[in-house]
Amino acid sequence: MRIRTKNITAKIYFLYLLILVFVFRRKQVRSALKGKSILCYDISIIKTINQKENGDAAVT
Repeated sequence: MRIRTKNITAKIYFLYLLILVFVFRRKQVRSALKGKSILCYDISIIKTINQKENGDAAVT
């Protein structure tokens, strides 16, 4: 009887986990879509800074 209880609780925990992952994944995707332009802008600034540093190092 104890083995069946463990299996049932494991299934319930697994279902809770799936629900949590689904809910948080949707919120994460929405926030990622909203912040995508900001992230791309930050990455382009970092690339520009790195190119300037590499260019300055190559000249000197």
